[in-house]
Amino acid sequence: MVSPTDLSDMIWCPRIPWFKSIGVQTSSSHNTKKGMYFHKTIEDLFNQIRSMLSLHIPGKIIGTEIYLPQNKRSEDTLGLVGRVDVLRQTSDGFIVQELKSCDPPPSGWIYETHRVQLIAYAYLAEIDGFSPVVYGIVIYRDLMPREIEPDIDSIPNLVRRYYKLRDSFVMPEGRYENCRYCSYRPLCSILPRKAKITKEQLLSLRELDLTVK
Repeated sequence: MVSPTDLSDMIWCPRIPWFKSIGVQTSSSHNTKKGMYFHKTIEDLFNQIRSMLSLHIPGKIIGTEIYLPQNKRSEDTLGLVGRVDVLRQTSDGFIVQELKSCDPPPSGWIYETHRVQLIAYAYLAEIDGFSPVVYGIVIYRDLMPREIEPDIDSIPNLVRRYYKLRDSFVMPEGRYENCRYCSYRPLCSILPRKAKITKEQLLSLRELDLTVK
């Protein structure tokens, strides 16, 4: 199985699926904890802030925290499963919506990792019968809706790429421009960049206590 979050992790750095496949986990980051708190707040206060979050967003909310696919087998989605924050319906189709606790990017942009997540949810929604998905929306801390057009045809190839990276015998090349903000940085910083490290070799380092704290 693979989730939209897994796909966004892969976009962040191709090494993350590989690390996860051999059980290298990180503790909850500060941003993850903030995100969990944010979602809990949204869940508890959703009725009170519904009008604020719905400002300038068309359509009727037909569900929150919806697991997809509901009506299809996971095999029909190449093993991709997920839970979308909000699903809306308009006269033209459906809208997938995600709530993010982080500060927004400038100039109305959407972070690439979040764009991939939204498109993955749109892909799942369409396969599950919520079709067509006309666009996706991300709401950051500034509560300004940011829209994307869902290029759902790109998702099957991204899922296959994820499996290929996850199952690779040799550690993939990293995206080093993101290392500063990555929770796997303590591990990657002690691994040679160009060395062809295998899963067996990395697992043999466990006795040196190299798992991420």
